[in-house]
Amino acid sequence: TLLVFPKDDAQSDALKWAAEKLSCECTIVYTPEEATETYQNLHPHLVFIDSRQSKYLDAATLCRTLHSIPGCQYTCLVAVIKKNVVDKEDGSIVSFLRSGFTRWFVESHNLGHCLNELIQIHHTDISRLLKLRASKALFFALDACRESVTVTNLEHNIQLEHLEAA
Repeated sequence: TLLVFPKDDAQSDALKWAAEKLSCECTIVYTPEEATETYQNLHPHLVFIDSRQSKYLDAATLCRTLHSIPGCQYTCLVAVIKKNVVDKEDGSIVSFLRSGFTRWFVESHNLGHCLNELIQIHHTDISRLLKLRASKALFFALDACRESVTVTNLEHNIQLEHLEAA
């Protein structure tokens, strides 16, 4: 998990605690440059970007920058937003989604809320993205393979059979 916050605060502390509680490696950075460099080095599955105060951190630009890095399509990018943003009746989430965020997280310093949100993200978004990445790797390997390939599940039932044309 990568946390991008302009400074340590109760929100970054709560998210870091939740990530560590789930035995996830957690790195916190404070600038867009650090975020980009750390992302390229670690390729985390989950990135939280503080979007609450744009004067300290341009979250939309950082999100677009991360999206330009190969492999980012398999990362869950989460915008941390203020509570009052969700109360607006203007479809505020659209601008976040267009910037490349996968979802948003309404700020909450409650440890239980942060923990449950991380569990939900891991069981939905990250699980789906990892399956997508594995599928792409499998299809790439099948496309390059000159041998017959049989893919089975844990019970050894055939899931996919690829026979190379003679």
